[in-house]
Amino acid sequence: MSGSIGRSWPNGRSVGMPERIPWTKLRIAVAVLALGALCLTIPPATVLDAWRDVRPGLLALGMAWMAAAAVASSAAFYATLRLRGIAPPLAEVVRTDLAGHFYTFTAPFGVVAGGAARVLRLQGPGRPTASLIGAILANRLVNIWTAAALACLALLVVRPAIGATWPLWLLPLAGIAGLALAAYVAAHHRRIRLWAAGRLVPHLPLAQHRRRRIRRTLRRLGGAGGTTSIPLHLVPVALVVLRHLCSAAALVAFAAAFGQDLGFVASLWVRMALNVAMLVPLSPAGLGVREVGFVILLQSFAVPEADALAIALCVLAYQMVIATLGGLCELADSLKLARAAR
Repeated sequence: MSGSIGRSWPNGRSVGMPERIPWTKLRIAVAVLALGALCLTIPPATVLDAWRDVRPGLLALGMAWMAAAAVASSAAFYATLRLRGIAPPLAEVVRTDLAGHFYTFTAPFGVVAGGAARVLRLQGPGRPTASLIGAILANRLVNIWTAAALACLALLVVRPAIGATWPLWLLPLAGIAGLALAAYVAAHHRRIRLWAAGRLVPHLPLAQHRRRRIRRTLRRLGGAGGTTSIPLHLVPVALVVLRHLCSAAALVAFAAAFGQDLGFVASLWVRMALNVAMLVPLSPAGLGVREVGFVILLQSFAVPEADALAIALCVLAYQMVIATLGGLCELADSLKLARAAR
């Protein structure tokens, strides 16, 4: 008798092969466990006490900085589209970016869903799909490598508060920054993409059909338009850095609203470290995991657990507002298309 691990029974089920992993259920379970752990370790009454003493003016200032970060993010996306030879109206890009945030926040594996929504909304004459995918990928990569690089720079300043473990943070962050920067350069350089498709992808430890899919995608992107002019690339990079700096300023304002003196560099470290950590999709929209991360990282700077959780809830509240605005944009545009089709 054959010893095949994957042999099948008449009912079509295979023996010895694991069933498809229910990633969505696992991610929901992670969110529930993280939120449950927070409720058990930080009494809700202490968080409510922190909210009673909040300073509304500083809270509004933090929200304003978060809004400025969102504007810079949309402007960076617009500049990246221009690099790929796509020039939609700025208002369309802003609405598309908001709709993308809606799907990122609400859909399973939201980053992928948000990217797909942006492609579908921007498709049209003179806007090749390959160029749109390349722009969205490049925009994502520039956000990653700038966040990791800023986290490395901030870590060198705040390392006394981190303690002896700071090199364990620095090495992976520097590696992520380097890899994302290399990928960003490849996303805009046709020869590098084609070389990667022909030389690197065949050696990836993946199934053959997955390697073929990656090679096909890289070759399609290799034909997409774009520019390798360094001065032009500095525009989206500068806007993304501005976005990160605004988000750090927002965290400083949120901390001050709860009576905590959090320095700007410390805030930058917390925000950028969390941005990089959230690359791993452990829970839907990072729910629970993000809040745990805020509590752990802010404790290094003598921020009480209750205040740290209250600050994390401010960030969550803003993200919910942005997602709601994106949902309203998507609904309004869908109704407009439905009326036009009648």
